[in-house]
Amino acid sequence: MEERRAARRYNLALEIKLQSELKQFQPISGFTQDISINGFSFGTSQKLSIGARIWFSIMLPPFDDTNAFISGRAVKQLDQS
Repeated sequence: MEERRAARRYNLALEIKLQSELKQFQPISGFTQDISINGFSFGTSQKLSIGARIWFSIMLPPFDDTNAFISGRAVKQLDQS
């Protein structure tokens, strides 16, 4: 299958915490598989339906004794890799 994603992707395994609209009080843990300026893909042991709205926090590697994260909302899409 031909690669259709235009943005450069970086293979990074960073910890991610998710909450779905259906399981608001049950956080889901996983790891990113790759990241680009347009999005990211991730793996987790729990299934999420395509179209599910999720809230996420990606833990960045510590830098100068500072912890940081990226957070936001997303919609689960079909893997296009």
